[in-house]
Amino acid sequence: MEGRKPLEGDYVETFDGLVLAVKGFLHPPGFVVAFPKYFEGEGERVKAGKAYVKVGSLQEAYNLLERRYPEYLRVDPIFGEEVPEIPWGSIVSYYSPRVFLEELRVRGRLGCLDRVENECLEMASTLSEASGVPLENFGVSGSTMLGLHKPDSDIDLIVYGFREGLKVYEALGRLLRESESPIKPYQGEGLRRLWEARLRDTELPFEVFERLEAGRRLEGYFKGREYFIRLLNPPREAYGEERFRRLGWVEVEATIDVGSQPYFTPCLYKLKNVKLLRGEAPQPPAEAYSLRGRFCEAAGEGEKVIVSGKLEEVLSGGSRRFRIVLGGSRNDRIIPAL
Repeated sequence: MEGRKPLEGDYVETFDGLVLAVKGFLHPPGFVVAFPKYFEGEGERVKAGKAYVKVGSLQEAYNLLERRYPEYLRVDPIFGEEVPEIPWGSIVSYYSPRVFLEELRVRGRLGCLDRVENECLEMASTLSEASGVPLENFGVSGSTMLGLHKPDSDIDLIVYGFREGLKVYEALGRLLRESESPIKPYQGEGLRRLWEARLRDTELPFEVFERLEAGRRLEGYFKGREYFIRLLNPPREAYGEERFRRLGWVEVEATIDVGSQPYFTPCLYKLKNVKLLRGEAPQPPAEAYSLRGRFCEAAGEGEKVIVSGKLEEVLSGGSRRFRIVLGGSRNDRIIPAL
């Protein structure tokens, strides 16, 4: 099992019943960076006769690790802070969205899918046909891949490849404009429920959240079932080529510059005309970055935004730059400037 390259959207399961979502693309030798999503306990999700409890927020994930699995928390010398890192020797199962989608295709031909699995496969097939991207570039992640889904579970899709991601994103735009399309945006009570769920990790007034969600393509409904899509664009750097150092928390006003990648995971916003509003920085941060999908599609080139999050120094060879990392605090945000 060790030796494969872990990717965002993959999952691992440890010998002690902890199920974790792989986070990002940079992983130290011998370890996988992953955050708890489910653990064995008195939960309502059952697999192979075992009950599992779902972890509700990032803070709950850290609390669980500190309380029950402290051996999985390590101060990483490259990331410069404590990170959940799982030794390969503790992993008993590895879950790949790409592999699972192929399993769905095989079982689908045999008529052996439940409703959730069938709609995951159907949505991937719909986007493949609309975009011209082969199904081999798609994956199905989340609770469905793990066999821990419920009748109302959402569809969690992955798209692999930069050009492929752009094609799927364009196809989503077309499908959302078609009145007979099975894909619909969040609105009304559905939008408010999504906001309430996000409040556990990201604190935003509903009116601001509503503006951010307008026009979003990467989440919504497929045939009435919620979906979430990640377009993966792994960084070119390998673990250890860059080093990171946390400097504090800042808030800035800035304009989104050319070269941004707001649709992908990780999402990247190049910043110009940066004005520091709160906190301190040795020099203006050049970009905002996040591995969390909720910060995708927040702004486009030329738009003025307010960005707040962890200020991080990035050391690469003899050069350094500063960036704002979104997703580690409930106060992190990238929103339109009024």
